[in-house]
Amino acid sequence: MEAFIEMEGSHLGGRYDIRKAMEAGRKKSEKLDVSFGQYFDHTKRLLKLFRMWELDASSPKWQSMLIVTSTAMFLTCNFMIGFSEMMKLRTAPDLANAVSCASSLWLHLIGFVKWVYLAWRVRDVIQLVGQLEDCYYLSLEISETDEDYSQLQNQMNAARKSSVRFSYVWIIGVTYGIIHWCLNPLFFKWRLSRIDVSLAMSDRTLPYKSWSPWDLTRVEVYGYVYLIQVLGSLASSIGSIAYDIFFLTLVMMICAQLSYLNYSLVDKSHGCPTTTSSEKKTLTFAFIRNKLIRSKNHHDAILAFLTSLQNITSPVMFLQCIGTIGILCLVSFEVMTLKLKGDIANVIRVWSMVEYIGSCFAQLFCFCYYADQMTTLGLKVSDSTYSSGWESMTIDEQDSASYRKSIGFLVREIMVRAQRHVQLTGGPFYVLSLRTYRAVVSAAFSYSAVLREVGAE
Repeated sequence: MEAFIEMEGSHLGGRYDIRKAMEAGRKKSEKLDVSFGQYFDHTKRLLKLFRMWELDASSPKWQSMLIVTSTAMFLTCNFMIGFSEMMKLRTAPDLANAVSCASSLWLHLIGFVKWVYLAWRVRDVIQLVGQLEDCYYLSLEISETDEDYSQLQNQMNAARKSSVRFSYVWIIGVTYGIIHWCLNPLFFKWRLSRIDVSLAMSDRTLPYKSWSPWDLTRVEVYGYVYLIQVLGSLASSIGSIAYDIFFLTLVMMICAQLSYLNYSLVDKSHGCPTTTSSEKKTLTFAFIRNKLIRSKNHHDAILAFLTSLQNITSPVMFLQCIGTIGILCLVSFEVMTLKLKGDIANVIRVWSMVEYIGSCFAQLFCFCYYADQMTTLGLKVSDSTYSSGWESMTIDEQDSASYRKSIGFLVREIMVRAQRHVQLTGGPFYVLSLRTYRAVVSAAFSYSAVLREVGAE
Protein backbone atom coordinates (compact mmCIF):
# COMPACT_ATOMS: atom_id res chain seq x y z
CA MET A 1 0.00 0.00 0.00
CA GLU A 2 2.89 2.38 0.69
CA ALA A 3 4.17 1.92 -2.86
CA PHE A 4 0.72 2.69 -4.19
CA ILE A 5 0.47 5.87 -2.12
CA GLU A 6 3.79 7.18 -3.46
CA MET A 7 2.71 7.02 -7.14
CA GLU A 8 3.14 10.18 -9.18
CA GLY A 9 1.35 11.86 -12.06
CA SER A 10 4.49 13.37 -13.57
CA HIS A 11 3.23 12.94 -17.12
CA LEU A 12 0.52 15.48 -16.26
CA GLY A 13 2.98 18.02 -15.00
CA GLY A 14 2.80 17.49 -11.28
CA ARG A 15 2.52 15.16 -8.32
CA TYR A 16 -0.87 13.92 -7.18
CA ASP A 17 -0.73 13.39 -3.44
CA ILE A 18 -2.91 10.36 -2.70
CA ARG A 19 -2.46 10.80 1.03
CA LYS A 20 -4.07 14.22 0.77
CA ALA A 21 -6.84 12.76 -1.39
CA MET A 22 -7.56 10.10 1.23
CA GLU A 23 -7.48 12.68 3.99
CA ALA A 24 -9.85 14.89 2.01
CA GLY A 25 -12.22 11.94 1.59
CA ARG A 26 -11.97 11.15 5.30
CA LYS A 27 -12.80 14.74 6.25
CA LYS A 28 -15.72 14.74 3.83
CA SER A 29 -17.03 11.52 5.41
CA GLU A 30 -16.81 13.11 8.87
CA LYS A 31 -18.55 16.25 7.65
CA LEU A 32 -21.34 14.28 5.96
CA ASP A 33 -21.43 11.66 8.77
CA VAL A 34 -21.03 8.76 6.32
CA SER A 35 -18.11 6.78 7.72
CA PHE A 36 -17.08 3.47 6.23
CA GLY A 37 -17.90 1.73 9.50
CA GLN A 38 -21.65 2.01 8.93
CA TYR A 39 -21.30 -0.37 5.97
CA PHE A 40 -18.95 -2.90 7.55
CA ASP A 41 -19.69 -2.84 11.30
CA HIS A 42 -22.21 -5.70 11.15
CA THR A 43 -19.48 -8.00 9.83
CA LYS A 44 -16.87 -6.70 12.26
CA ARG A 45 -19.17 -7.43 15.23
CA LEU A 46 -19.60 -11.01 14.05
CA LEU A 47 -15.84 -11.51 13.68
CA LYS A 48 -15.16 -10.02 17.12
CA LEU A 49 -17.70 -12.35 18.68
CA PHE A 50 -15.61 -15.40 17.70
CA ARG A 51 -12.10 -13.92 18.08
CA MET A 52 -11.55 -13.42 14.34
CA TRP A 53 -11.02 -9.69 14.90
CA GLU A 54 -8.96 -7.93 17.54
CA LEU A 55 -11.02 -6.91 20.54
CA ASP A 56 -11.15 -3.28 21.60
CA ALA A 57 -8.78 -2.29 24.40
CA SER A 58 -11.75 -0.80 26.23
CA SER A 59 -13.67 -4.12 26.24
CA PRO A 60 -14.40 -5.53 29.73
CA LYS A 61 -12.07 -8.31 30.83
CA TRP A 62 -14.95 -10.69 31.47
CA GLN A 63 -16.10 -10.24 27.88
CA SER A 64 -12.63 -10.95 26.51
CA MET A 65 -12.27 -14.02 28.71
CA LEU A 66 -15.69 -15.30 27.69
CA ILE A 67 -14.90 -14.95 23.98
CA VAL A 68 -11.48 -16.62 24.33
CA THR A 69 -12.87 -19.46 26.46
CA SER A 70 -15.83 -20.17 24.16
CA THR A 71 -13.56 -20.05 21.12
CA ALA A 72 -11.15 -22.56 22.68
CA MET A 73 -14.03 -24.84 23.68
CA PHE A 74 -15.64 -24.82 20.23
CA LEU A 75 -12.36 -25.41 18.40
CA THR A 76 -11.39 -28.22 20.78
CA CYS A 77 -14.70 -29.99 20.17
CA ASN A 78 -14.29 -29.43 16.43
CA PHE A 79 -10.80 -30.96 16.52
CA MET A 80 -12.03 -33.93 18.58
CA ILE A 81 -14.88 -34.76 16.24
CA GLY A 82 -12.60 -34.41 13.20
CA PHE A 83 -9.98 -36.70 14.74
CA SER A 84 -12.59 -39.32 15.67
CA GLU A 85 -14.01 -39.24 12.14
CA MET A 86 -10.55 -39.78 10.65
CA MET A 87 -10.04 -42.79 12.92
CA LYS A 88 -13.46 -44.15 11.91
CA LEU A 89 -12.62 -43.63 8.24
CA ARG A 90 -9.53 -45.80 8.59
CA THR A 91 -11.60 -48.74 9.88
CA ALA A 92 -14.68 -48.27 7.66
CA PRO A 93 -15.98 -51.77 6.74
CA ASP A 94 -17.37 -50.82 3.32
CA LEU A 95 -17.61 -48.03 0.76
CA ALA A 96 -20.95 -46.69 2.06
CA ASN A 97 -19.59 -46.19 5.58
CA ALA A 98 -16.36 -44.67 4.25
CA VAL A 99 -18.33 -42.18 2.14
CA SER A 100 -20.52 -41.22 5.10
CA CYS A 101 -17.47 -40.58 7.31
CA ALA A 102 -15.59 -38.68 4.59
CA SER A 103 -18.48 -36.32 3.79
CA SER A 104 -18.92 -35.18 7.40
CA LEU A 105 -15.13 -35.02 7.87
CA TRP A 106 -14.85 -32.58 4.94
CA LEU A 107 -17.53 -30.39 6.49
CA HIS A 108 -15.84 -30.20 9.87
CA LEU A 109 -12.35 -29.77 8.39
CA ILE A 110 -13.35 -26.81 6.19
CA GLY A 111 -15.11 -25.02 9.05
CA PHE A 112 -12.16 -25.61 11.39
CA VAL A 113 -9.62 -24.32 8.86
CA LYS A 114 -11.67 -21.18 8.09
CA TRP A 115 -11.97 -20.26 11.77
CA VAL A 116 -8.32 -20.92 12.61
CA TYR A 117 -7.11 -19.18 9.44
CA LEU A 118 -9.02 -15.97 10.15
CA ALA A 119 -7.87 -15.95 13.78
CA TRP A 120 -4.26 -16.60 12.71
CA ARG A 121 -4.20 -13.83 10.08
CA VAL A 122 -6.27 -11.35 12.05
CA ARG A 123 -3.78 -8.50 11.54
CA ASP A 124 -3.74 -9.07 7.78
CA VAL A 125 -7.54 -9.10 7.81
CA ILE A 126 -7.68 -5.75 9.63
CA GLN A 127 -5.15 -4.28 7.19
CA LEU A 128 -7.21 -5.60 4.27
CA VAL A 129 -10.35 -3.89 5.55
CA GLY A 130 -8.28 -0.73 5.99
CA GLN A 131 -7.40 -0.86 2.28
CA LEU A 132 -11.08 -1.14 1.41
CA GLU A 133 -11.74 1.86 3.64
CA ASP A 134 -9.10 3.82 1.70
CA CYS A 135 -10.92 2.94 -1.53
CA TYR A 136 -14.11 4.33 -0.02
CA TYR A 137 -12.44 7.61 0.97
CA LEU A 138 -10.98 7.98 -2.53
CA SER A 139 -14.43 7.45 -4.02
CA LEU A 140 -15.81 10.12 -1.69
CA GLU A 141 -13.08 12.49 -2.84
CA ILE A 142 -14.21 11.91 -6.45
CA SER A 143 -17.77 12.98 -5.58
CA GLU A 144 -18.17 16.64 -6.56
CA THR A 145 -21.93 17.05 -6.86
CA ASP A 146 -24.94 15.98 -4.83
CA GLU A 147 -25.85 13.57 -7.62
CA ASP A 148 -22.43 11.88 -7.42
CA TYR A 149 -22.62 11.64 -3.64
CA SER A 150 -26.15 10.21 -3.83
CA GLN A 151 -25.03 7.61 -6.36
CA LEU A 152 -22.12 6.51 -4.17
CA GLN A 153 -24.32 6.16 -1.10
CA ASN A 154 -26.90 4.19 -3.08
CA GLN A 155 -24.24 1.77 -4.28
CA MET A 156 -22.73 1.29 -0.82
CA ASN A 157 -26.11 0.98 0.90
CA ALA A 158 -27.19 -1.61 -1.67
CA ALA A 159 -24.01 -3.61 -0.96
CA ARG A 160 -24.59 -3.37 2.78
CA LYS A 161 -28.22 -4.51 2.47
CA SER A 162 -27.16 -7.47 0.33
CA SER A 163 -24.52 -8.38 2.90
CA VAL A 164 -26.97 -8.12 5.81
CA ARG A 165 -29.58 -10.20 3.98
CA PHE A 166 -27.00 -12.86 3.16
CA SER A 167 -25.80 -12.84 6.78
CA TYR A 168 -29.27 -13.49 8.18
CA VAL A 169 -30.17 -16.12 5.60
CA TRP A 170 -26.84 -17.92 5.91
CA ILE A 171 -26.75 -17.90 9.72
CA ILE A 172 -30.33 -19.15 10.02
CA GLY A 173 -30.02 -21.68 7.20
CA VAL A 174 -26.72 -23.26 8.27
CA THR A 175 -27.64 -23.30 11.98
CA TYR A 176 -30.98 -24.92 11.18
CA GLY A 177 -29.27 -27.56 9.03
CA ILE A 178 -26.74 -28.45 11.74
CA ILE A 179 -29.36 -28.61 14.51
CA HIS A 180 -31.68 -30.65 12.30
CA TRP A 181 -28.90 -33.12 11.53
CA CYS A 182 -27.90 -33.42 15.19
CA LEU A 183 -31.52 -34.00 16.30
CA ASN A 184 -32.01 -36.89 13.87
CA PRO A 185 -30.65 -39.54 16.31
CA LEU A 186 -33.07 -38.35 19.00
CA PHE A 187 -35.94 -38.51 16.52
CA PHE A 188 -34.95 -42.04 15.49
CA LYS A 189 -34.77 -42.98 19.18
CA TRP A 190 -38.28 -41.62 19.66
CA ARG A 191 -39.50 -43.61 16.65
CA LEU A 192 -38.00 -46.80 18.09
CA SER A 193 -39.70 -46.15 21.43
CA ARG A 194 -43.04 -46.10 19.63
CA ILE A 195 -42.28 -49.58 18.31
CA ASP A 196 -40.45 -51.16 21.24
CA VAL A 197 -39.16 -49.40 24.36
CA SER A 198 -36.33 -51.90 24.78
CA LEU A 199 -35.04 -51.07 21.28
CA ALA A 200 -35.02 -47.34 22.12
CA MET A 201 -33.10 -47.93 25.36
CA SER A 202 -30.38 -49.91 23.56
CA ASP A 203 -30.03 -47.40 20.69
CA ARG A 204 -26.91 -45.21 20.95
CA THR A 205 -26.82 -43.52 17.55
CA LEU A 206 -24.71 -40.38 17.22
CA PRO A 207 -25.24 -37.53 14.71
CA TYR A 208 -21.97 -38.40 12.91
CA LYS A 209 -20.25 -41.74 12.44
CA SER A 210 -17.07 -41.55 14.45
CA TRP A 211 -14.65 -43.62 16.47
CA SER A 212 -14.95 -43.51 20.25
CA PRO A 213 -12.66 -45.07 22.89
CA TRP A 214 -15.44 -44.96 25.48
CA ASP A 215 -18.32 -47.30 26.20
CA LEU A 216 -21.37 -45.62 24.66
CA THR A 217 -23.80 -48.00 26.35
CA ARG A 218 -23.45 -45.88 29.48
CA VAL A 219 -25.94 -43.03 29.34
CA GLU A 220 -23.64 -40.36 30.77
CA VAL A 221 -20.80 -41.25 28.36
CA TYR A 222 -23.18 -41.20 25.42
CA GLY A 223 -24.44 -37.79 26.55
CA TYR A 224 -20.88 -36.37 26.72
CA VAL A 225 -19.94 -37.69 23.28
CA TYR A 226 -23.22 -36.47 21.82
CA LEU A 227 -22.59 -32.99 23.28
CA ILE A 228 -19.04 -32.92 21.87
CA GLN A 229 -20.37 -33.78 18.41
CA VAL A 230 -23.05 -31.08 18.60
CA LEU A 231 -20.56 -28.41 19.75
CA GLY A 232 -17.98 -29.56 17.19
CA SER A 233 -20.44 -29.38 14.31
CA LEU A 234 -21.65 -25.96 15.50
CA ALA A 235 -18.01 -24.83 15.60
CA SER A 236 -17.50 -25.87 11.97
CA SER A 237 -20.67 -24.00 10.99
CA ILE A 238 -19.50 -20.88 12.88
CA GLY A 239 -16.17 -20.94 11.05
CA SER A 240 -17.83 -21.31 7.67
CA ILE A 241 -20.51 -18.70 8.39
CA ALA A 242 -18.05 -16.06 9.62
CA TYR A 243 -15.58 -16.57 6.78
CA ASP A 244 -18.29 -16.64 4.08
CA ILE A 245 -19.93 -13.45 5.36
CA PHE A 246 -16.55 -11.71 5.64
CA PHE A 247 -15.44 -12.73 2.14
CA LEU A 248 -18.72 -11.92 0.40
CA THR A 249 -19.09 -8.59 2.22
CA LEU A 250 -15.69 -7.49 0.91
CA VAL A 251 -16.52 -8.61 -2.62
CA MET A 252 -19.93 -6.87 -2.51
CA MET A 253 -18.30 -3.65 -1.27
CA ILE A 254 -15.65 -3.70 -3.98
CA CYS A 255 -18.36 -4.34 -6.59
CA ALA A 256 -20.09 -1.20 -5.32
CA GLN A 257 -16.80 0.70 -5.62
CA LEU A 258 -16.25 -0.51 -9.19
CA SER A 259 -19.84 0.33 -10.10
CA TYR A 260 -19.41 3.87 -8.78
CA LEU A 261 -16.05 4.23 -10.55
CA ASN A 262 -17.79 3.39 -13.84
CA TYR A 263 -20.51 5.90 -13.06
CA SER A 264 -18.07 8.70 -12.18
CA LEU A 265 -15.94 8.14 -15.28
CA VAL A 266 -18.72 8.34 -17.86
CA ASP A 267 -19.52 11.81 -19.19
CA LYS A 268 -23.17 12.33 -18.21
CA SER A 269 -23.74 14.59 -21.24
CA HIS A 270 -22.24 12.03 -23.62
CA GLY A 271 -24.78 11.30 -26.32
CA CYS A 272 -27.49 13.34 -24.57
CA PRO A 273 -29.31 15.64 -27.07
CA THR A 274 -30.74 17.86 -24.31
CA THR A 275 -27.32 18.95 -23.06
CA THR A 276 -26.88 22.72 -23.35
CA SER A 277 -23.79 24.42 -24.72
CA SER A 278 -23.00 25.87 -21.28
CA GLU A 279 -22.94 22.36 -19.81
CA LYS A 280 -20.60 21.18 -22.53
CA LYS A 281 -18.17 24.00 -21.74
CA THR A 282 -17.53 22.42 -18.35
CA LEU A 283 -15.46 19.74 -20.09
CA THR A 284 -12.27 21.77 -19.81
CA PHE A 285 -8.78 20.31 -19.78
CA ALA A 286 -8.48 20.87 -16.02
CA PHE A 287 -11.84 19.19 -15.34
CA ILE A 288 -11.06 16.12 -17.47
CA ARG A 289 -7.53 15.86 -16.08
CA ASN A 290 -8.68 15.97 -12.45
CA LYS A 291 -11.44 13.46 -13.08
CA LEU A 292 -9.11 11.02 -14.82
CA ILE A 293 -6.37 11.36 -12.20
CA ARG A 294 -8.79 10.76 -9.33
CA SER A 295 -10.42 7.87 -11.14
CA LYS A 296 -7.05 6.34 -11.99
CA ASN A 297 -5.90 6.41 -8.39
CA HIS A 298 -9.23 5.09 -7.19
CA HIS A 299 -8.86 2.24 -9.69
CA ASP A 300 -5.27 1.62 -8.57
CA ALA A 301 -6.43 1.45 -4.94
CA ILE A 302 -9.09 -1.11 -5.92
CA LEU A 303 -6.49 -3.22 -7.76
CA ALA A 304 -4.15 -3.04 -4.75
CA PHE A 305 -7.00 -4.16 -2.48
CA LEU A 306 -7.89 -7.06 -4.79
CA THR A 307 -4.26 -8.20 -4.85
CA SER A 308 -4.22 -8.30 -1.04
CA LEU A 309 -7.62 -10.03 -0.94
CA GLN A 310 -6.36 -12.64 -3.38
CA ASN A 311 -3.21 -13.30 -1.35
CA ILE A 312 -5.15 -13.74 1.88
CA THR A 313 -8.18 -15.73 0.70
CA SER A 314 -6.79 -17.86 -2.13
CA PRO A 315 -5.56 -20.80 0.06
CA VAL A 316 -8.89 -21.13 1.86
CA MET A 317 -10.88 -20.76 -1.36
CA PHE A 318 -8.81 -23.58 -2.88
CA LEU A 319 -9.78 -25.82 0.04
CA GLN A 320 -13.38 -24.62 -0.36
CA CYS A 321 -13.53 -25.58 -4.05
CA ILE A 322 -11.90 -28.98 -3.47
CA GLY A 323 -14.11 -29.57 -0.43
CA THR A 324 -17.29 -28.61 -2.28
CA ILE A 325 -16.52 -31.09 -5.06
CA GLY A 326 -15.83 -33.79 -2.47
CA ILE A 327 -18.93 -33.05 -0.39
CA LEU A 328 -21.27 -32.87 -3.38
CA CYS A 329 -19.80 -36.06 -4.77
CA LEU A 330 -19.99 -38.03 -1.53
CA VAL A 331 -23.38 -36.82 -0.28
CA SER A 332 -25.06 -37.23 -3.70
CA PHE A 333 -23.65 -40.78 -3.76
CA GLU A 334 -25.23 -41.43 -0.35
CA VAL A 335 -28.59 -40.09 -1.54
CA MET A 336 -28.53 -42.19 -4.70
CA THR A 337 -27.62 -45.41 -2.87
CA LEU A 338 -29.94 -45.01 0.14
CA LYS A 339 -32.97 -47.29 0.02
CA LEU A 340 -36.06 -45.64 1.46
CA LYS A 341 -38.46 -48.62 1.77
CA GLY A 342 -41.16 -46.27 3.09
CA ASP A 343 -39.35 -45.78 6.41
CA ILE A 344 -39.90 -42.26 7.80
CA ALA A 345 -36.42 -42.34 9.39
CA ASN A 346 -34.75 -42.83 6.02
CA VAL A 347 -36.94 -40.13 4.48
CA ILE A 348 -35.73 -37.66 7.12
CA ARG A 349 -32.13 -38.77 6.55
CA VAL A 350 -32.49 -38.12 2.80
CA TRP A 351 -34.09 -34.73 3.50
CA SER A 352 -31.11 -33.79 5.71
CA MET A 353 -28.72 -34.80 2.92
CA VAL A 354 -30.68 -32.76 0.39
CA GLU A 355 -30.40 -29.74 2.73
CA TYR A 356 -26.67 -30.41 2.95
CA ILE A 357 -26.26 -30.52 -0.84
CA GLY A 358 -28.45 -27.43 -1.28
CA SER A 359 -26.32 -25.40 1.15
CA CYS A 360 -23.16 -26.42 -0.73
CA PHE A 361 -24.74 -25.34 -4.02
CA ALA A 362 -25.84 -21.99 -2.55
CA GLN A 363 -22.47 -21.33 -0.91
CA LEU A 364 -20.40 -21.93 -4.04
CA PHE A 365 -22.91 -20.07 -6.23
CA CYS A 366 -22.68 -16.92 -4.08
CA PHE A 367 -18.87 -16.97 -4.25
CA CYS A 368 -18.83 -17.46 -8.01
CA TYR A 369 -21.68 -15.05 -8.79
CA TYR A 370 -20.22 -12.03 -6.99
CA ALA A 371 -16.67 -12.80 -8.19
CA ASP A 372 -18.02 -12.98 -11.74
CA GLN A 373 -19.87 -9.69 -11.27
CA MET A 374 -16.68 -8.09 -9.97
CA THR A 375 -14.79 -9.24 -13.07
CA THR A 376 -17.48 -7.81 -15.37
CA LEU A 377 -17.46 -4.42 -13.61
CA GLY A 378 -13.67 -4.35 -13.70
CA LEU A 379 -13.61 -4.86 -17.46
CA LYS A 380 -16.29 -2.20 -17.90
CA VAL A 381 -13.90 0.45 -16.52
CA SER A 382 -12.13 0.48 -19.90
CA ASP A 383 -15.33 1.41 -21.76
CA SER A 384 -16.28 3.96 -19.12
CA THR A 385 -12.86 5.64 -19.45
CA TYR A 386 -13.30 5.92 -23.20
CA SER A 387 -16.71 7.55 -22.61
CA SER A 388 -15.35 10.11 -20.14
CA GLY A 389 -15.71 12.97 -22.63
CA TRP A 390 -11.97 13.47 -23.11
CA GLU A 391 -12.39 13.96 -26.88
CA SER A 392 -14.87 16.84 -26.33
CA MET A 393 -12.83 18.91 -23.88
CA THR A 394 -12.23 22.58 -24.61
CA ILE A 395 -8.57 23.72 -24.68
CA ASP A 396 -6.58 26.60 -26.06
CA GLU A 397 -5.38 26.13 -29.62
CA GLN A 398 -1.75 26.85 -28.75
CA ASP A 399 -1.65 24.09 -26.13
CA SER A 400 -3.87 21.68 -28.06
CA ALA A 401 -1.24 19.12 -29.06
CA SER A 402 0.53 18.77 -25.69
CA TYR A 403 -2.69 18.75 -23.66
CA ARG A 404 -4.39 16.18 -25.85
CA LYS A 405 -1.26 14.03 -25.76
CA SER A 406 -1.13 14.05 -21.95
CA ILE A 407 -4.83 13.27 -21.62
CA GLY A 408 -4.58 10.59 -24.30
CA PHE A 409 -1.70 8.97 -22.41
CA LEU A 410 -3.73 8.89 -19.21
CA VAL A 411 -6.81 7.48 -20.96
CA ARG A 412 -4.74 4.72 -22.57
CA GLU A 413 -3.06 3.90 -19.26
CA ILE A 414 -6.38 3.43 -17.44
CA MET A 415 -7.90 1.45 -20.32
CA VAL A 416 -4.92 -0.91 -20.63
CA ARG A 417 -4.91 -1.66 -16.90
CA ALA A 418 -8.68 -2.12 -16.86
CA GLN A 419 -8.56 -4.66 -19.70
CA ARG A 420 -6.65 -7.05 -17.45
CA HIS A 421 -9.14 -9.39 -15.82
CA VAL A 422 -9.62 -8.77 -12.10
CA GLN A 423 -10.26 -12.27 -10.81
CA LEU A 424 -10.42 -14.12 -7.53
CA THR A 425 -9.02 -17.62 -7.54
CA GLY A 426 -9.07 -20.70 -5.38
CA GLY A 427 -5.43 -21.70 -5.42
CA PRO A 428 -3.67 -22.31 -8.75
CA PHE A 429 -6.51 -24.22 -10.38
CA TYR A 430 -9.86 -22.47 -9.81
CA VAL A 431 -11.01 -19.05 -11.01
CA LEU A 432 -14.17 -18.05 -9.16
CA SER A 433 -16.77 -17.51 -11.87
CA LEU A 434 -20.11 -18.90 -13.00
CA ARG A 435 -18.24 -21.06 -15.51
CA THR A 436 -16.25 -22.59 -12.65
CA TYR A 437 -19.48 -23.16 -10.73
CA ARG A 438 -20.95 -25.17 -13.61
CA ALA A 439 -17.71 -27.13 -13.97
CA VAL A 440 -17.51 -27.96 -10.26
CA VAL A 441 -21.12 -29.12 -10.04
CA SER A 442 -20.73 -31.20 -13.20
CA ALA A 443 -17.52 -32.79 -11.91
CA ALA A 444 -19.10 -33.59 -8.53
CA PHE A 445 -22.02 -35.48 -10.06
CA SER A 446 -19.71 -37.25 -12.51
CA TYR A 447 -17.54 -38.49 -9.65
CA SER A 448 -20.58 -39.59 -7.64
CA ALA A 449 -21.77 -41.63 -10.64
CA VAL A 450 -18.36 -43.30 -10.80
CA LEU A 451 -18.54 -44.04 -7.07
CA ARG A 452 -21.97 -45.58 -7.55
CA GLU A 453 -20.64 -47.88 -10.26
CA VAL A 454 -17.73 -48.89 -8.03
CA GLY A 455 -20.10 -49.53 -5.14
CA ALA A 456 -22.37 -51.65 -7.32
CA GLU A 457 -19.47 -53.92 -8.20
